[in-house]
Amino acid sequence: MISKFCFKKHLNDGGIILVEPWFDLESWNPGSIHMLTAETKNMKICRMNVSRQDGSLAILDFHYLVGTMERVQHYEEVHEIGLFTKQEMLTAFSTVGLIAEFEGKQFSERGLYIARTN
Repeated sequence: MISKFCFKKHLNDGGIILVEPWFDLESWNPGSIHMLTAETKNMKICRMNVSRQDGSLAILDFHYLVGTMERVQHYEEVHEIGLFTKQEMLTAFSTVGLIAEFEGKQFSERGLYIARTN
C-alpha cells in the first residue's frame, strides 16, 4: 500500500520527481560550526549551530540571537534529520514503484535524485 504522503501519488503518467537530498550518511561532517547573519536598519539576526550525530541522525542545535532597538532575544530549536545512504534512498523510491537514479554533483553540491513512474 502506498502512503498518502508518497510523491508518486502526485505524478501524472511519465512524470518525474527531482529530490535534492540532505547529506547522506557517508558525507555528513559532525562537529562543524555554522553561522548565518542577516540585518536590516532596525534588526540584526544571527543563527549559529554545531552539527553532531547520533547513529543515523544528524542533530542541529540552533541558537538564534535577534536584536532590535529595544532588546536582544535568544531562541533555541533542535532539528533531527535522518542520514541515509544512497542505496537506502534508491530502495525507498523503488519500494513505492518509482525508478530512480542518483546524479552526482553536476546539479547541486549534494547531488540529485531523479525518479520517474514506470
